[in-house]
Amino acid sequence: MIYDNIKNINRYVAIHPYFPKLIEFVNDFDKLKFQIGKMEIDGENLFAIGAEYETRRAEEALWEGHKKYIDVHWVLSGSERVGLSSEKESTITKPYDAENDFLNCETIGQTIDLKDGHFLLLFPGEIHKTSIAIGAAEKVGKIIFKIRDL
Repeated sequence: MIYDNIKNINRYVAIHPYFPKLIEFVNDFDKLKFQIGKMEIDGENLFAIGAEYETRRAEEALWEGHKKYIDVHWVLSGSERVGLSSEKESTITKPYDAENDFLNCETIGQTIDLKDGHFLLLFPGEIHKTSIAIGAAEKVGKIIFKIRDL
């Protein structure tokens, strides 16, 4: 897991072979052109998903994990609390769906507050629960990058 301000994204260029393309996308991104849905960057190797939603109570959010893709959650507006755990410390409640690279589980974890202008990078096996309200519910706009793990 990596948590940082998006202004520092360039320092992570060597993390993964597709990271230079992600950094280029971030550096060229115009918030006024934000769109909801899938954005192509490099086919199925690297793509982004624009999302907008209202945060909710922690009990309403689901723990999830991935095996094929690294997630990078970049908050453009608003803020949310994110639960963090590991697959080893979790009980799988919905078996892994390879087609959608998704599994659900139950676990106990720690939290981090993800605020406007910050990102959270999660590797496969790092379980997370997003969209949790920090106090009152609020609207969040963010981009979730999916990077094929090698």
